[in-house]
Amino acid sequence: MFYLFFLIQFILSLISIYLFNQLKKYQYLANHDSLTGLLNRSEIENQLIKRMKYVKKNPDTCILYYLIDIDNFKQINDSKGHSYGDKVLKIVSNVLLLSIRTNHSNKIKFDLLRNDIIGRIGGDEFIIILLIKKNQKHIISNIIRNRIYETLDCCTLSIGLSTFTSVNKINMEDILNKADKKLYQAKNNGKGQLC
Repeated sequence: MFYLFFLIQFILSLISIYLFNQLKKYQYLANHDSLTGLLNRSEIENQLIKRMKYVKKNPDTCILYYLIDIDNFKQINDSKGHSYGDKVLKIVSNVLLLSIRTNHSNKIKFDLLRNDIIGRIGGDEFIIILLIKKNQKHIISNIIRNRIYETLDCCTLSIGLSTFTSVNKINMEDILNKADKKLYQAKNNGKGQLC
């Protein structure tokens, strides 16, 4: 009888571990893009809301919100096939990952929460969200732009940048709309630009 109790307890422990691992797997899948492994739109919005609250409480900080679009991606897909297009999406994802906080000079305290946000919101559009000190805004924007354009050689990117500070009387939709307008301004200015 004593052994039966431990056997049941052992089996329940294994089931518990299995269920916990399955839950973690499904949470990951619910918050990440299946092709690139980057955060998806829903999780990006959750993270943006958290950072907006942080900025409201910390007026010396701001959010840089980059909306990034691969130029002529439809032509890439149409001329070289969707599997090549998927490779381009993965390459861009990796370049964007290399462009954020982990590769910056030690001289610059790059982020405050120590976790910049990068995600794919669908198709050929990506997001980078940085929470930084206000006085670093121009330095960081230049670093991001230069890292992306120096590293990427399979395509060009147009980038719209929106900034959120504690004095802004705007909401999340306003940030997204401003970045979207800036993105189309970059495309209208000849593509491959940051506006």
